[in-house]
Amino acid sequence: MKLNHKEIIEQLEQFRRIQPRAEFSEQSKSLILSSPRLSPELATPISWVTRLQYGMSSVLRIGSFVSVGLSILIISLYATRELSPVLFPGLSPQSITAEAEMLTSSMNIELSRLGYFDTASQESSAALKQLSQKQLNHLNDTIIGSEVTTIQKSTQSSPDETSQINNLINQLSN
Repeated sequence: MKLNHKEIIEQLEQFRRIQPRAEFSEQSKSLILSSPRLSPELATPISWVTRLQYGMSSVLRIGSFVSVGLSILIISLYATRELSPVLFPGLSPQSITAEAEMLTSSMNIELSRLGYFDTASQESSAALKQLSQKQLNHLNDTIIGSEVTTIQKSTQSSPDETSQINNLINQLSN
């Protein structure tokens, strides 16, 4: 059943006119007026025993809350210290130290490789600079010989590599 706007307004008007029965109003009024009124000054004071009991229950609540909190804290500290190496062996101090040392050694190897590549790139740059010059000083035997000794000192290569380099230099100089 759908009500239109006008019907809803009429029903609301009917609800507004609703009033309690006269006998109910009289009975409620007499009950309210006959009930004793206590002002804060006339209220019965709380005895010291009641206050002590209330204080003790407060202390017990606070104490139980603190003890539960401390229990949780102690259990979590114990579990972290004692059980973590068992459950997570990768988190032990020995394994972390070993992993850090392994990373340090691999970084040192990479840094030494970078140093070698830096030296090689500087030598290549010097050789390219000489090749780009119009003068042919780079084909001079004395300059080539001094460069060979410099390269041999800087690279400390094996005798096989030195003989190969010498063969290449001899082929270039001829």
